[in-house]
Amino acid sequence: MTIIPPSSLATKLRHVQTLSLDRADDTQLSLLVQGLPYHLGGTVQDPSRACTSLKYLYIDWLKNPELLSRPLVTLLEYNPHLTRLDVPYDIFEVDGASAALSKLWHLQCLSIHGEGTVLRPFLFLQSCLCLPELTELTFHRDMEMYWDHGDETTVVRKLEAIINDALIARLSFGPTAKRIKSLQLPVNLTGIKNPLPLLLLKSKLLDLETCEIPWFREDAAVHEVQQVVREHCHNLKHLRFPQLYEEEQDSQAARAFIRGCSGLQSFTSTYFMDGLDYAPRHILSELVKYHHTTLEVLELTDSYQLFSRDLQEVLSQCKRLKRFWVMDLEQDDSMSGIAFSDITRSDWVCTELRVFGVALNRRCYPNELWYEEQGHESNTWPRQRMTRRVYQQIGQLKNLEVLAIGIDRSSRATGRVQDYMWDLTLRKGWLGEWAGLKNLRSLRLQAGLWTHMNQEDVEFMHEHWPLLDEIIVTRNISDLQTKQHWQWLLEKRPYLRLKEDGWLDYKSFSS
Repeated sequence: MTIIPPSSLATKLRHVQTLSLDRADDTQLSLLVQGLPYHLGGTVQDPSRACTSLKYLYIDWLKNPELLSRPLVTLLEYNPHLTRLDVPYDIFEVDGASAALSKLWHLQCLSIHGEGTVLRPFLFLQSCLCLPELTELTFHRDMEMYWDHGDETTVVRKLEAIINDALIARLSFGPTAKRIKSLQLPVNLTGIKNPLPLLLLKSKLLDLETCEIPWFREDAAVHEVQQVVREHCHNLKHLRFPQLYEEEQDSQAARAFIRGCSGLQSFTSTYFMDGLDYAPRHILSELVKYHHTTLEVLELTDSYQLFSRDLQEVLSQCKRLKRFWVMDLEQDDSMSGIAFSDITRSDWVCTELRVFGVALNRRCYPNELWYEEQGHESNTWPRQRMTRRVYQQIGQLKNLEVLAIGIDRSSRATGRVQDYMWDLTLRKGWLGEWAGLKNLRSLRLQAGLWTHMNQEDVEFMHEHWPLLDEIIVTRNISDLQTKQHWQWLLEKRPYLRLKEDGWLDYKSFSS
């Protein structure tokens, strides 16, 4: 809900509970707090004309933060029941904002965004770590904290004191005090090595369930991670792996978290890279080794350079998997596809899958080639046993609700887009293997996969996929909409949505 309140809404401001501001300037903030004194305890002229019932406040950016002390601090002070706050990092440049933040005792979720440097990290930590109901603390990953306030020993002592004081402050609230369950820390590239992640992980302020793997400057810190996670993060079930800076060190930290956790349920990442020929990172193989009995979600959006055999290991060993999304359909250099030869090596066991997004690689990578009897130059690929088996594996996922199929077009995939054009047809392909997908609601295809479909194919969809209400293609939606057989399907299902999405974005799922 986005509200930019004009004067005509002034009398209704006290009822507003959700407020989103693209830009906060003095004029706009002053309108929200009109009639309120600068400090609590002063005379309120007309409380009905001020915004005093907020539960959620989002501010995208602050214009001239050094000039916003009065209206911004007043807004925070007179909304003590805020539960969610999402603000830019330079809020800490506003005089009095940190003190006002420290009194938001009902705040549950605090998110700090922006790409800049927090120059007063100690003041910030003092403000937020003491909040008794705070359970979610999130920093934009490109933010920095500037720690050059003395030597390393001094910084560590200050942080230890802040964490200890915050723990005492939280405990003073009695049984209502909670622990932080979701944590995403900023990247530190300034000053000494970052001591904050390990100190927090060891503290009793946290009872993590969700964590973005932090960045560690020193190898020594990475070597401690596995033991610290094992001893202090017993309930950590959901890991996010960000795109960071030092490939080998980042992968060491990821593997340490994976080994230290007990029973991970989800692993997510963006711009994920694992399959480098010269220095494999082996993050996925570690994930399967330690958590194949508990893993339910693997989401690698915009992934880049994965080992096909590692993806097959996930599908053939993780029985509880419910969401598998590993693709970047429109990037020719993504190298994130799964090879047909790997798919046919072993049966998939993930029969509970509900969301499945994958890029197919008809021919294997050069060092993994496996040719059928017809030879790799044959034009009869759809009739090969290996191809049939690939689509049989997908067709056996009876619980699928969302299915997205793309094509690996990277330099490591020797197949062409036209090699796939007949696959999803009854006449020359293997569409019939998907007759059992009775729960399918959303079908998402790269352009080449639907171009040869005809009347009998859409009739098959209508007969066998009773819940289908959405078809998304990556391009040329106008061609699809004008074909007679697709018009027939739309007449049979007037509620069916045909859409174009160049990225087949996972976040756009209607399910």
